[in-house]
Amino acid sequence: MNKTCYARWGLGLGLALAAASFSAAASGALPCRPAGGSPAALAALAADIRSGDTFYRYLAARKGAPSVCRGKAGVAEGAADQAAQSWLAFSWPDGSRFERTGLPPEISIMRYARAGGLHDAKEAAAQLRAYADKRGLHIDWTAPYHLHEDGARIVEYRDKDPGVNGIARLTYARHTLVAVSLSVAP
Repeated sequence: MNKTCYARWGLGLGLALAAASFSAAASGALPCRPAGGSPAALAALAADIRSGDTFYRYLAARKGAPSVCRGKAGVAEGAADQAAQSWLAFSWPDGSRFERTGLPPEISIMRYARAGGLHDAKEAAAQLRAYADKRGLHIDWTAPYHLHEDGARIVEYRDKDPGVNGIARLTYARHTLVAVSLSVAP
């Protein structure tokens, strides 16, 4: 690629970043810093999560606006016909973090974590249940699976339909709930 192409690409990327930042700033939302992918797709993903993700909205109502937003969204580089993994992470000053990851068309993961423990552990677990229900999952909350990974104790609940592969997880460090997550990978 010659210098003119690099300059045009850089100018186009700069304009796209500025447009995404302006759009987020105009709506009063913190702009997301891209870690690759399409800045416009990242801005759209962030707007979609802010407006439609019930777990994020629960957190924003409880904690206020996040202090950091970072992510990647869009089409895989060099493969215009294939979707790439997208992810978005919102962080708050208390060290908590909400993440959504997706690999279209079917894999989706939501995770809310704080290394020092979730301040609102019971409410976060209740929100996880509601989140799974809202997505149409049929998690069997009466049949926990107990796992241990990297010194953490994980209590996992699975969707009754094995073809859905829906899994809700509560992760504990010692006796403190440090993360909740929901994944779907049919």
